Amino acid sequence: VGRYQLGHDVPAFTSQITVPIDHSQNVSTHIAVYTRSSLVEQTTPVSLYISDTFSFVNNVSFIDLDLDLLDLGGDITWEPSTEESQVTHYAVYLSTSSRGTDRSQVTHYA
Repeated sequence: VGRYQLGHDVPAFTSQITVPIDHSQNVSTHIAVYTRSSLVEQTTPVSLYISDTFSFVNNVSFIDLDLDLLDLGGDITWEPSTEESQVTHYAVYLSTSSRGTDRSQVTHYA
């Protein structure tokens, strides 16, 4: 009732499965794990609320204060994400495109 199985049954003594990348959440709000024997499936599962969040920064800005050709220097600033409940760090890169192609990290973590 209102549930579907993610993949196939998982063998006993296994405590991990992988959710494939881009797996659609649909209307699911929880992950529920049931034990099953040859006789019966557990009636009440242990469950976990799904928190599928994303975060992004706004208004990235940089003014180059290094006047040498092909050298950079100055502060990179941004407005923090409005949803930071899962953010632990920011990673800052130089890149050859707006999509992050051929990126190289400027700092380990900000």
